[in-house]
Amino acid sequence: MSLVIPPRGNEHSQWPNGSMVWGTSPRTELPLFVAGALFVLFFFGVSRVGTDFIPALTNVFWALGWAVVAYTAAFRTDLLAQAVSRNPMLIAMAVIAILSALWSLIPSISAFRGVLLLLNILVGFVAFHHFGLKRTLQVLFWFCLVAQVGSLLLIASGHHAAFDHTGYTPKGLFPHKNSLAMNAGLLFFTSLILYADGWRRLVSLAGAATAIVALVLSTSGTGLIVCTLMLGILTCCAVASFGLRATQFVAGLGLLAFALIILVISFTGFNPYLELLDALGKDTTLTGRTLLWEFAFNTFANHPWLGVGYFAYWNSPETTATSLMIIAGIPLKSFHNNFLDVLVGVGLLGLIPFVLALFGLLFRTFYHFVVTREPILAWPFAYTCFMLIYCMSEYPLYWNSEYQMLLAFVGAASAAAPKQLAARHRPQPLGDVELVAA
Repeated sequence: MSLVIPPRGNEHSQWPNGSMVWGTSPRTELPLFVAGALFVLFFFGVSRVGTDFIPALTNVFWALGWAVVAYTAAFRTDLLAQAVSRNPMLIAMAVIAILSALWSLIPSISAFRGVLLLLNILVGFVAFHHFGLKRTLQVLFWFCLVAQVGSLLLIASGHHAAFDHTGYTPKGLFPHKNSLAMNAGLLFFTSLILYADGWRRLVSLAGAATAIVALVLSTSGTGLIVCTLMLGILTCCAVASFGLRATQFVAGLGLLAFALIILVISFTGFNPYLELLDALGKDTTLTGRTLLWEFAFNTFANHPWLGVGYFAYWNSPETTATSLMIIAGIPLKSFHNNFLDVLVGVGLLGLIPFVLALFGLLFRTFYHFVVTREPILAWPFAYTCFMLIYCMSEYPLYWNSEYQMLLAFVGAASAAAPKQLAARHRPQPLGDVELVAA
């Protein structure tokens, strides 16, 4: 099955994001190789990879992105306005973060971090416009591959910086083993999607293999669970690409298998949760996460609607953060649950647009993939699932200096193409070819 999407008139004025979804005609004044190399460098700058060797210059690199946003706002105001109008919940999330300075325990931090969040959302939109989804994924692939190969070489060398404070757990070039595992998981499913799209298949397979090796070495239980779930999600995408009947058949089999598993568990007394924890070497507190979550719920109970202010909890002497760090014995920056971090920071008022943005993105990205069946469009859906899973035990979308946020906003921009996208494509029976006349 294939899709032909010919241009119709002036794509950039009539359909600004349409051509960008398919990775054609990127709008950039720099040669593509140079622009791609700069983008890879930007990913390294904002991801804090290798900070044990090079001082972190995260905000310097983000500032370059903000400068591009300012340039786009000055000369392509229509583009920025359309991107903002198509992602109202993301913008609302940033606006609430800024406004939380009015009731924050530390107003200056909440206002500053809220403005950075808004700017970084716009950086994701602009990056998508300049590179398109396909080329963004190719750049992401090279960034993740270089970071993983560098990490494996550093681990193999036995350098102390490749291991955590215990000296035994590998973390490579990353600040923590979970960061190494997250990057490996991202490389893994991005490689598989690029392979399915036909891009440098040997290289793509090498990337997936490298990711598996790094994931095993990281010994991250969270990473292993996430990658296993991502395989299931990619399988669902593959099934969905075969059409409605195949999807309904496999969904029926899945429901039957689920019912059988429930019956087996009910009659045997088998506890899959405890068995899984034991297999991953985790305790019932999930390495202390349940204690953090208890503190989060207690703080939320005292500030249910507005929270204590965006980014304020871990920086204010008025909270229980200090006590929590003393109990944990290590410095903490998050509750290791993205939803709880948002809930404590900006309360229910901020959680609502955050949840609506994520689940709205989940629906739109899956819908776009199903109606077009383009393998590359499976990535925004897969990445949204990836982030939702990680949000349950980590905080990839809380700290607005992380590249995971940038990728989320790139995915949001790709999913916010005009409604004409769905209207111009209809699912066809397996093997049919849909041609769209100019």
